[in-house]
Amino acid sequence: MGYQFADVQNFIKSLYPDATKIAPLSKGGWSDAFEFSLNNNTFVIRFSKYDTDFRKDLYANNFVGSNLPIPKLIKIGNAFDGYFAVSERAYGEMLDQLSIGKMRATIPSLLNTFDSLRAVDISKTIGFGSYKPNGNAPHKTWADFLLDALNDNPERRVHGWYQIIKNSNFGTQVFDDGLKIFQQLALTLPNSRNLIHYDLLNSNVMVNDNKISAVFDWGCALYGDFVFELATFTFWSPWIDGLKDIDWLKIFKEHFVNIGLDVPDFETRLFAYELYIGLEHMGYNAFIYGWDNFEKCSNVVNDMLISMI
Repeated sequence: MGYQFADVQNFIKSLYPDATKIAPLSKGGWSDAFEFSLNNNTFVIRFSKYDTDFRKDLYANNFVGSNLPIPKLIKIGNAFDGYFAVSERAYGEMLDQLSIGKMRATIPSLLNTFDSLRAVDISKTIGFGSYKPNGNAPHKTWADFLLDALNDNPERRVHGWYQIIKNSNFGTQVFDDGLKIFQQLALTLPNSRNLIHYDLLNSNVMVNDNKISAVFDWGCALYGDFVFELATFTFWSPWIDGLKDIDWLKIFKEHFVNIGLDVPDFETRLFAYELYIGLEHMGYNAFIYGWDNFEKCSNVVNDMLISMI
C-alpha cells in the first residue's frame, strides 16, 4: 500500500469536487485511511488491494439498528491498483488505546456491545466461519472452520506462513504440538452460531464519554461461538496497557450471572479459543516477518501446552 497523498487528494476530488480538509488518518493491516469534509459532513475513505473486506463492511450495514454503532458504508469502487470505500466518519478514542481508568469506566458499554453482537439476528444466513460479501459463510460446522483456518491454504492472503516458520530459527515444533491439542479440543466445542467481529482490539472500536461510539472494519467477522470474541480480550490483554490489569475472566463470569446467561464449559471453551488465537497469530506474524510478536505468541502457546501436562 503506501498511497501518495497527492494522488489520494486528486482521487477524492475526482469523486467529490467540493471535498475539503482531506487528511490522512491511519494505516491498517490491509488498508490506508483518509478523511475529508463534504457539505458540512465528514467522511472516511479507505484504499486497499482487496475489496472483500469492504464488501463485508457493506453487508455489516444490515447490523445497524441492532444496538451496534456501525458507521454506514456509502460507496465502494475501483481505485489505483485496487479498491476504495467511503464511510461515515465516527469520533472517539480507540478502545485499545484507552488508559486503565477509562477502560474500567467503559466496561459496562463494552459488555453491552458483546451482548448486542451475540443477539444480532443472522438466521437468514447460513454457514460458519468468515462470512462472504453475501452474508453466508462456507463451512458446515464451527469446528470445520477452526481447523481449516489453521491450514496454510493457498487461497488465503497469508499463504506461505508454515514454510516460513519451518525455515526460521524457531521451527514448527510449538505450532505442531499446539495444533494437535487444538484438533482434540475443537471437537468438544459447541456448534453455536453468533456474530463475531474478531478484530475489536486493532483500532476498530471507538469510545466517546465511556461508551462505545463506533464498531467498524468487519473484514475478520465470523459466525460461530460468541465465547471466541471474549477470548480475544483474555488473550491479548497482557500486551495492552489499558487492559492488562483487568480480570476479564472474572468480569465475564459475573456478567453472565447478572444477565442470567448459562454458558456451559466457559473456561474450557475460552482456553481452546486462546490456543487457536495463539496458533493463528504465529502464522500471521511469520507471514509478515514480525518475529518479536511471533515469539510472544509462541511462548503463550507453549505455556498453555505445559499447563495441560
